[in-house]
Amino acid sequence: MVGSAVVRRLAREDCEVLTVERDKLDLRRQAEVQAWMHASRPDAVILAAARVGGIHATPAARPISSTTISRFRRT
Repeated sequence: MVGSAVVRRLAREDCEVLTVERDKLDLRRQAEVQAWMHASRPDAVILAAARVGGIHATPAARPISSTTISRFRRT
């Protein structure tokens, strides 16, 4: 859902959007991801992975730490 929305939004910009299907690249396999990144050479990477199940799938007891927020701001 989020990933599709990002792709639709970027389609209106002056840029090339690179995507890859799940059956072509398993994001859990670091070597495969590194090979794809090396071959594709993207200028930017947007990670929009989420847990399936909507807001109810997110544990309420796991707040985001300030360290995590700082990391997002620096990149």
